[in-house]
Amino acid sequence: MRPIPRVAVSTVLLAVAGGVLAGCGNAAAQQPAPSPSPVATDGGSPADQLAGLVAAAADRHYTAPYDWTPAGSSRRQVTVTLADDASWRLDVPGGGLGGGKDVSVAGTKAGVYQCGLGAGPSCVRVAGPGGHVPARFDPQVEKVFTDWIGRLGDRNAPLSVDTAPRPSGVTTGTCFSIEPTAASLSSPVPSGIYCLDSTGTVTGARLGIGRLALSGTPGRAPATVKLAGPVTGGQAVPTTSPSPSPSPSPSRSSSPSASPSRR
Repeated sequence: MRPIPRVAVSTVLLAVAGGVLAGCGNAAAQQPAPSPSPVATDGGSPADQLAGLVAAAADRHYTAPYDWTPAGSSRRQVTVTLADDASWRLDVPGGGLGGGKDVSVAGTKAGVYQCGLGAGPSCVRVAGPGGHVPARFDPQVEKVFTDWIGRLGDRNAPLSVDTAPRPSGVTTGTCFSIEPTAASLSSPVPSGIYCLDSTGTVTGARLGIGRLALSGTPGRAPATVKLAGPVTGGQAVPTTSPSPSPSPSPSRSSSPSASPSRR
């Protein structure tokens, strides 16, 4: 039998090795992104547990649907987007005109915006970067994610923290009852129940402004949020319905007192 040249053997071995390495590289590239590391919540005081979950929430970026039931109103599904660059957006059905108009609120590096949804959506800049939606145009639910959860991690805040049962509709996470301390004149967050899971995902809340419950599996966050429409110089959508115009008062000439008297 004719011996195989050493050069040919080396070539074959290199080709096989290269194929194996290439296969490993492709397999690594196809693996999903690692899930957030869970935070242990089985030790320490309730305040310690909450502080750990709030720290995880600060680095949590995702998109998820939530059932939102504002106080005195019907349930609707809110879409929450917390992007990788710290921009955020919430689409709130019925968030304007007393439930008659769908709105979106968003915060980017350029400012804070409120957008009217529906046919021909448009957005209005209502605050500078890091600002807040003015009360007149504010559906408020976004504050759970952009403001209030972060403040719960401040151990110097005048708040009393205790664990609490999950509110109706909330199926996952650890819940905490938050109340201002007796000596506090004002609270940095509304009193109520806030719920987070071990990855820092908000799973629900029960507050004076309504009830919130995670209603789907969180998805991957975008690099940044996109506004729901072009920015215009118009007026943002008020949260309440406009007051009806008063009926014109009857003219004096048509009133009985103004009729000529009979002789």
